[in-house]
Order: sequence, then C-alpha cells, then structure tokens
Amino acid sequence: MLEGMSHYQEYSEVKQTVKIKRQGTILLDFRLIKYWGFIAVIKNKIRIKIILKKVGDGNIIFWSIIPFWKTKNYKDVMVVNLSTGNIEND
Repeated sequence: MLEGMSHYQEYSEVKQTVKIKRQGTILLDFRLIKYWGFIAVIKNKIRIKIILKKVGDGNIIFWSIIPFWKTKNYKDVMVVNLSTGNIEND
C-alpha cells in the first residue's frame, strides 16, 4: 500500500532509552527514534494511518495501523464512521 505514496503526512523524532542486546547482555542506551505517518483513504470512505518506525541506524519497520473511527471531515475528504462502539466487533 505504501509503494504508491510519495509523501508522508506526519514525522516525529525523539531520543528515548531503548533496550539493546550486546554480547548476550541487555543494556539501556539512548537512541534516536524516527516515526513516519502515512494517511490513506480506502474506497473513498475509510481513512487509516500507517506508522513506520526506525530506531537508530536500524531498519525501518511497520509499527502500527490506526483506524480513524469518529472523524467526519478531513480537509475535503468525507469520512464515514463505520464503528459500532464495540472493539471486538470492529
């Protein structure tokens, strides 16, 4: 899905303490963590956000996908609320 997207809509950098494994021991180290957010509209009515993450010099990984449950209007895009309010059913 991200192959056709040329720009990200959100970007964040934060320095955090992360656990790293060195020579069989787990250490705490400060690393720069980068997040990218891509917003997609599916079938002209469902809007989702896809989050990617990169820790230090590591690979970019898929981090999260977030549905926009209650958004009614975003700029010129009309988004419909398809949730029932029950997380197990949605």
